[in-house]
Amino acid sequence: MVGSDATVDFALRCVRVRGTVSVIGVQQSRRFPFPLERAFAGGLTFRVGTCSVPEELPALFPLVQSGRLKPERYISHRLPLSQGADAYDMFDRREAGALKMVLVP
Repeated sequence: MVGSDATVDFALRCVRVRGTVSVIGVQQSRRFPFPLERAFAGGLTFRVGTCSVPEELPALFPLVQSGRLKPERYISHRLPLSQGADAYDMFDRREAGALKMVLVP
């Protein structure tokens, strides 16, 4: 999961005992009240990092081409490149269900 404090908290509440929660990508807040007691009692593993796009892309292309992976499900907006600043602003405010933006040249 990735994104807001609410998604991190939700993942920490849903994970099974001795499970792992991975935060991949950019977290929106700089401070998160990590529930250390809950994590310790549940034997949880908490991982944070970014995705190495150049390393992962070769494995993803065949999955998209075969139809097993459908990234278009996560595209919430398609906007012209000229509206790039507006797209970033909309995404930052999570306005109109903004999830993933595609800028079309």
